[in-house]
Amino acid sequence: MIPMPLRLPLVGLVLASSLAGCASAPVARGPGPQSLAAELHRGTPPEAPEQCAGTVEVSGSSRWFSSLCAKDLTPEMILSLQRALAARGDYEGAPDGRPGARTDAAVLAYQSARGLPSAELSTRAAQQMGLIPWRD
Repeated sequence: MIPMPLRLPLVGLVLASSLAGCASAPVARGPGPQSLAAELHRGTPPEAPEQCAGTVEVSGSSRWFSSLCAKDLTPEMILSLQRALAARGDYEGAPDGRPGARTDAAVLAYQSARGLPSAELSTRAAQQMGLIPWRD
């Protein structure tokens, strides 16, 4: 029998590559540090229609970070996010593509461990998980 090639989505490739080889290999792709704390900015976020921002309190002051816009959080994107978080051990349960408490808790756990205590998905976290392309 001739083996057929597997066609996996991006998250499946990350999961397959992390399961196939060395368990200590990093999962994040692209440039930049694993820490998300460097993405926290003081002042007022830019008011561009194509750029969204979340806010978080850090040491008594409000900081902003670039985040995915609501229009980008499609059921397909949320499903990919849930799968990526599950592959990293942060999402519990079966991914379903719907936003909710489990997804929020998983995003919060992933980002808090990297210095960004927010359940709102940051652009950099989405890049680290391979959900969107790297851009600076």
